[in-house]
Amino acid sequence: MNICLINPVNLDAKRPYLELDLMNQYFISPYSISHIGLGYLHAVLEKEGHNVITVEMLLQNKNMHDVKKIIIDNEIKLIGNLLSFII
Repeated sequence: MNICLINPVNLDAKRPYLELDLMNQYFISPYSISHIGLGYLHAVLEKEGHNVITVEMLLQNKNMHDVKKIIIDNEIKLIGNLLSFII
């Protein structure tokens, strides 16, 4: 089965870190690294024989039009969307 895992862009959550990113070259924003949970899920699904594409929208600089094209071009049958909450 063709599966697409998506880590969407959360611009509202990124805003507090933007100023720190610009001020400190050693600060690592939690939004500038890949989500390890998606990596684990990707690996397990591939091991089970599925074709998996993971889209990290922020890291890969993708918008919704790009994601839609990926889904259509690769005949994706199942979409997994990551939702994160920061308190």
